Amino acid sequence: MKIEENLVSHLKLEKPAVIVDEQVCRANIRAMSNKAKSLKIELRPHFKTHRSRTIGNWFREEGIDKITVSSVDMAAWFANDGWNDITIAIPVNLREIDKINLLANKVKLGITVDNLYTMEYLSGSLSGNINIWIKLDDGSGRVGIPLDDIRLAVELAEIAGNNLNFAGFITHNGSSYKCTNSTEIKTLHNERTKKLCDFMRIIKDELPCKFILSAGDTPSCSLVNDFGCADEIRPGNFVFYDLMQYHMGVCSFNSIALAMALPVIGVYPGKIVVYGGAVHLSKESIEVNGNKVYGKVCRIEKNGFSEIEKEIFISSLSQEHGIIYTNIEHNLKPGDLIGVIPVHSCLTADMFDNYTSLNGSRIDACK
Repeated sequence: MKIEENLVSHLKLEKPAVIVDEQVCRANIRAMSNKAKSLKIELRPHFKTHRSRTIGNWFREEGIDKITVSSVDMAAWFANDGWNDITIAIPVNLREIDKINLLANKVKLGITVDNLYTMEYLSGSLSGNINIWIKLDDGSGRVGIPLDDIRLAVELAEIAGNNLNFAGFITHNGSSYKCTNSTEIKTLHNERTKKLCDFMRIIKDELPCKFILSAGDTPSCSLVNDFGCADEIRPGNFVFYDLMQYHMGVCSFNSIALAMALPVIGVYPGKIVVYGGAVHLSKESIEVNGNKVYGKVCRIEKNGFSEIEKEIFISSLSQEHGIIYTNIEHNLKPGDLIGVIPVHSCLTADMFDNYTSLNGSRIDACK
């Protein structure tokens, strides 16, 4: 294949920019919403991926009225846009109690706890009507109490139930992102679901109060139709998808709704240099056919993104530079734009305070 022209010909951009395909993004939102409705499970999407009021409104149009965020500031940002039921999924930062109490006077707020010290501290410090979620570690090893620590789970729940509003247990199968294909993801999901259901069966015998289980990650939520005893799911990355999800078999290329438009700043024998480095794409990578890939080159057209040769991809990054080593014949020159599908859309999107639609209009994002 020969690349004979600028790969992003219709957009007039000076610097690296995030490009969002609105139609694909809306289709992804609609598909996940319809799936949750058909399974009679609550969808509380994670808004940390897109961080946008505009995109948030696309969720509203599908009937979504409950959301997940990853910080108090993000919760406040979306509360100011009229979202009234917000869960902060990261374990609570006790230094932000004043901001949490203030926000809880405006919206139905949920916060996450995973230890006795924090729970006891909150019992004497919260002034608002706040839902407490107990974080479970279902095997990912990041945060949360182990599923086999029933004693601690009961103790935390009883403290929350006595002095606070105990909402239930919350977990995230982060290990699914380490899988290499859809079969591994489904197998892992089934194993984790069984463990969670065993936990819930035991804990319900210990606790007389009403509570729910909140779970879910984009790979599993995209591929499976059985969430066991979970009452709600919280995927986030599905709104855009990305190169990682594509190579794991979670989505098709046509479901990717986010790409980067990067200026070409240097052309050398066997090498193309773009203005787009770690501060734009992050340093997340995947391995494809023995190569470390930081982003796949694509064409950005008025009606979407087009896949091109597999042999052309970003193979190394520094802070501002991206390097593409390739033997593909091309006519690219400095000043042209190329499209790049990022490895992880959540990290790439977080680098920017606005996005650009395919027609060149601006889409807001919080920073």
